[in-house]
Amino acid sequence: MTRPLFVFVVVSMLATSCLHSTQRQDTAATAKLAQIDQSRSAWHTSRGPRQAVEYARAVHDALQSGAYRVAPRRWETDLPDSIKALDLATVTAGGDAAQLVAWRAVLLGDNAQPAEALQEFKRSLSIGPTYLAAAGLASYHAQTGDLESLHAVCSTTAPALSDSDRYDLMVACQHASNALTEEAGLPWASAADLEWYRAERERRRQRAEVEAQAAREKQQEDLSARRDQMMVNKMCREECAETASRCYANCNSIGYKACAYGCESREKQCRQTCE
Repeated sequence: MTRPLFVFVVVSMLATSCLHSTQRQDTAATAKLAQIDQSRSAWHTSRGPRQAVEYARAVHDALQSGAYRVAPRRWETDLPDSIKALDLATVTAGGDAAQLVAWRAVLLGDNAQPAEALQEFKRSLSIGPTYLAAAGLASYHAQTGDLESLHAVCSTTAPALSDSDRYDLMVACQHASNALTEEAGLPWASAADLEWYRAERERRRQRAEVEAQAAREKQQEDLSARRDQMMVNKMCREECAETASRCYANCNSIGYKACAYGCESREKQCRQTCE
């Protein structure tokens, strides 16, 4: 192969690969945008706090995944409408109000409004403790180098959260602190807090291992089942072919075409049962 032809082939292969990759990305983006439409519809049907948060989450996820690349003008509609949904739901949200305000802050941050997002995170925590608001403020304080405020937010919020959110916030706080050790990253945590934190991390690690092993075993079982089914199908088709051969052998010269046609039809029907 001459060099120009080789270059042409390589460029063509790369172009095809890029085209397929772009098509997959567009398909994923379309699915993300469709999820927004479903969430919006659910919000307009029920208008509850859960539907408002799901709407906001769908918009946030679509932005994070780059879905708006295929429909950039949608952001101008989706953002204000999802924020409006949060505002309307907050009025009657009761104990969920803090979560809705925190999601409002997330969307404002997505829209490159850091000052407004910061105020909403603070407002959320003034209503009630949430992982989302505390993690958002921890990240902000880390960026500004205000470790004292970072530790203050984490120390006051973490104890008030459920175990799952408490652990996630401790992870976020330690990461935001850029400390080398847990003791330095979580100076406000007691010895009992750190013991619980490490035990929870180990519990999650073990659970992840169990789930991963179960997934591997399921994959192997599925593969084995497919192989067994392929073998059964193959044996079935061979039996159909053998039956057809005997059928053809019994066809005599008189009316052979009609006989052979019948043999062929029965073989086709037999093969259909093999699938």
